[in-house]
Amino acid sequence: MKLFDSRCFSENKLAALTRLLFIVGLIFAFNKLNAQVLTKSDTSNVHFLNSRKFFIYKVDKGETLFGISQKFKIPQEEILQFNHEIEKTGLKVKMKLWIPAFSWNKKDLVLEKEFKKEKQENYTYNIAVVTSFSLPKIYTTIDTTDTYVNEPLSKEVKENLEFIEGILFSAELLKSEGLKVHLFIIDSESDSIKLLFKLKKNTRYNLIITNENGSMLKYISRFSSEREIKLFSCGINNIDIIKENKNAFSLNPSSGKQCEQMGNFSVKYFPNSVLLTIKTVSAKENERTELFKSGWSKNHLKPIIEIDYTKSGANSVVESLDKNKINVVFISSSNEDMVSSLLSMFNNKIPEYNIKVIGLPTWQYFETIDQKILANCNVYLFSSGFIEFSNKEVFNFRKSFRDKYNIEPSDISYQGYDAFLVAGKLFLTNGKTMFNEEKSFTIKGIFSEYTFVRSPKELVYENENIHVFQPAHDISIDLTKNFNLK
Repeated sequence: MKLFDSRCFSENKLAALTRLLFIVGLIFAFNKLNAQVLTKSDTSNVHFLNSRKFFIYKVDKGETLFGISQKFKIPQEEILQFNHEIEKTGLKVKMKLWIPAFSWNKKDLVLEKEFKKEKQENYTYNIAVVTSFSLPKIYTTIDTTDTYVNEPLSKEVKENLEFIEGILFSAELLKSEGLKVHLFIIDSESDSIKLLFKLKKNTRYNLIITNENGSMLKYISRFSSEREIKLFSCGINNIDIIKENKNAFSLNPSSGKQCEQMGNFSVKYFPNSVLLTIKTVSAKENERTELFKSGWSKNHLKPIIEIDYTKSGANSVVESLDKNKINVVFISSSNEDMVSSLLSMFNNKIPEYNIKVIGLPTWQYFETIDQKILANCNVYLFSSGFIEFSNKEVFNFRKSFRDKYNIEPSDISYQGYDAFLVAGKLFLTNGKTMFNEEKSFTIKGIFSEYTFVRSPKELVYENENIHVFQPAHDISIDLTKNFNLK
């Protein structure tokens, strides 16, 4: 704003200075008055965008962005975040602005101030949860005058939101057990530069929990390693990304670890059995087979029959069955046509042979395979998690979640719940050190049980528990319950 022009300098210097101070004083008083008085008309035009409340405010003559921010008690940068036209054309009279009804930025600042005041003898843990919402993109609209907004959340954002919701439920539960936490929700925006900038605002984290993967997880892991901050990674098959981080914990066993543990389980669960494995053209499928065989061989000296499916086809698998033993057949493929063909042939041989088929987690989503065939062939599947709906804690979580959000919690919600539960239990037991690698322990969640083991080849701790079930018989039975896989 132009406060005075060149004519001021032709007057007495003292008079000019007095006028200048008077004008500045008036502007300051005006802005202060605006900041303190928020009328009903200012907040009468209300809109909701993805469940967040906004006021549609029309700029009046003489108003400044500072004055508006003071009036609504919303930081200027947060108003600019949802009104990009201000940066292009400046603030104009009768311009309509989207003003958040509450500030998310100020919430973080309050948490940081509270953290600095805490006393060591009443320790409050500082936990950052990193996921991707891309809030600026979600809440940026082209036409702010339009009263109708059709901008649904993407599947990824919905899952990440459910992950956070699960964490919040678990945090509330552990609060009753005496755990004190400052929780920082950090939107990575799928941008490594912005993420690192946000993380560096506070380097006093005791733990970072994230469901990010790929390049974003790589940057988070590096930040965790350099600053000696514990990291809970809830992504899938993330071991290769975080394997050099001695502070990292993988809550989901990798697909390789799951195959190895399933081989270990199968040889113990099916005594007097012979293993048949199938070789294909896929390197990934053959790698899974080798890891399954590795788990099997730890407890079994019997030879393993390997069939080259690409050369001999399904008939050679059937011809290799043993009539005098239990035939455990591990199929490492997610190809529905191939799996369907093999199961159909096994189904015809059931009267002659005792067959147990081990499949992958993806099989439970097959649409063309008859459930009767899955039952006849005794198909067993394994996964990193298993929800026992008869469990009291699961029941309480589902009821609370549905009462609050009017939807059923997804697997992602359960994983978020467990991630904070495991972290909180470790803090309550071991304090800031969190984890004593010489002490063996298992923490039971509602999605899985967690036993962390450090691989001799890698620095990261990996949960080694899997869950085995028969989808065609009774999906509520977890066959690894109380079954020692070590």
